[in-house]
Amino acid sequence: MKKTLFFLLSLTMFGTAFSQVILNDNFNSYNIANLGTQGGWARDGATAAEAKIAEIDAANYGKSLRFPRTTTEDMWVFRDVANAWTNRTSGNNILEVKYNFYSGSGLGFTSFQLYADGSDFFNIAVIRYSHDTKELDYYNENSTAVNPLMTLTDNTWYNISLSYNYTDGQTKISVNGTAYGPFTSTANKNITEIDIYTGENTLTSGIDNIDINAVSSVTLGTTEAIVKSDLNVYPNPVSDIVNVTSDKKISNVTITDLSGKTILKSKDSKLNIKNFANGIYLLTVNYADGITETKKIIKK
Repeated sequence: MKKTLFFLLSLTMFGTAFSQVILNDNFNSYNIANLGTQGGWARDGATAAEAKIAEIDAANYGKSLRFPRTTTEDMWVFRDVANAWTNRTSGNNILEVKYNFYSGSGLGFTSFQLYADGSDFFNIAVIRYSHDTKELDYYNENSTAVNPLMTLTDNTWYNISLSYNYTDGQTKISVNGTAYGPFTSTANKNITEIDIYTGENTLTSGIDNIDINAVSSVTLGTTEAIVKSDLNVYPNPVSDIVNVTSDKKISNVTITDLSGKTILKSKDSKLNIKNFANGIYLLTVNYADGITETKKIIKK
């Protein structure tokens, strides 16, 4: 018991010394109604009824922020985070953002935006989803073109994370465990506001479990951060048999499509995906020690 308690206390002290919460919101304490000003949120554009607290998937997510957009007017739902960032712990110069995104349906756009410079609204980073093309992409104030990330499926939840390094402007993104970047943004920009934009057509979408921290180094997530293995997945691209080897003991391997649907689960090191449709899949290795590691594979 004492040893367990010491371990938990050590983790707590580690987190206090090297990270600081900028914003953490899972919406579960809110009333199921229009978002309004609950939790310090505000809205610009459209109508109050087009930003609601609702149960999109109550069993897995509880209450969420839902956008039942019935008008085509641009709308921004936003929170001020300037003071929290300004007063961050010295050395915590990486802004780490994690959230769950519900793709919903319809047309138009849903974007998660990080703004700096107050009323000048400098785009540090924008992760934008086109309900028309189903493409998730990334851009920032200096982008000459958008950077495509992943094609999504309607009415599906996705885990998205982003890190912005205040010192060098480098931005990294992860979607359902697949890493993108680094991308180059402008350094020395102090975040002042987060915005969730919806508009240009009628649509539904949702956001949940927003977790924003100032950290000293990027933490991809518990299982990703501590994986130290020599994982090989080959050939890739693959037409029939894909081989999986590692210097760690493997319990099983799971292959999912980009919507998160499990296509194959096996304890074998040779996986036959000959009958899979051509496209991109996520291969997740579950190690005997409880750690997981994910690789993107291309079926041709």
